[in-house]
Amino acid sequence: MKARLSAALLVTLFSMSPALGHTLPLSALPNAESTVAEAPERISLLFDEELLLIGEKNPNNLEVIDESGVRISGDVFVEGANISTDSGITGPGNYTVKYRVASLDGHIVEGSYKFSVAAPLTSEPVEDGPNLLIKFSWVLLVIAGLGTYALLRFRK
Repeated sequence: MKARLSAALLVTLFSMSPALGHTLPLSALPNAESTVAEAPERISLLFDEELLLIGEKNPNNLEVIDESGVRISGDVFVEGANISTDSGITGPGNYTVKYRVASLDGHIVEGSYKFSVAAPLTSEPVEDGPNLLIKFSWVLLVIAGLGTYALLRFRK
């Protein structure tokens, strides 16, 4: 009898284990430890189960922190298992995303990750107009001067 009771208890405990687990992030945009070419407008994380909302209240939080430690993100939005915020990013740099979410069973999960926004590639400005004309005139003047010198020097 004790063996059957113990077996039944073990089966019950093992069948409940997924319900006792904490929610886990499945994906993030932008990805953790990534470098993106352009500043993202939104930061978004997808979890493996729905996040808790209590009526109109949102106990979940998602922040974007800049290099100086200032929160730059906007309001937090939760829809099912997805949490997102306006990034507030305006330029290149290193950023930290911090999250604190509550799963439907009430467990709190916190974490963070970093990503970077690359500086835009710059190109040399193309010269045009008067500057180009002045440089071209100097080149012609130097060539004419060298030609005159050579003509006078080697003339015999």
